[in-house]
Amino acid sequence: MAAGVVSYSKFMAKSEDKKLHLINSLQADISTPQIGSHKGKIFKKMGGGYLAEFPSVVGAIKAAISIQTDIRKLDPRQSNEKVLKLRIGINLGDVIMNDGDIYGNGVNIAARL
Repeated sequence: MAAGVVSYSKFMAKSEDKKLHLINSLQADISTPQIGSHKGKIFKKMGGGYLAEFPSVVGAIKAAISIQTDIRKLDPRQSNEKVLKLRIGINLGDVIMNDGDIYGNGVNIAARL
């Protein structure tokens, strides 16, 4: 699973402290618990996004749906004032683990979805 905040660069340019707080809240309160509850693990954070791995694509899909549902509940009008929008891509494919990082076409495709 590859996830990233929509318009991350634009938002950070306007109000870095406030947006950083929203990004941290999104990850701590929604993404990390939902990914963990579906047996996934965040293994890399990058600015307004992260990469997560799951033992099952079904778990990744359920986590993505739960994350988006929780975001909608916090900000039903999608005002971006309480929580930021998140794009999530999921791909099923072989990957290579090396020094705590993950590589391969499976990761590249997920990041581009």
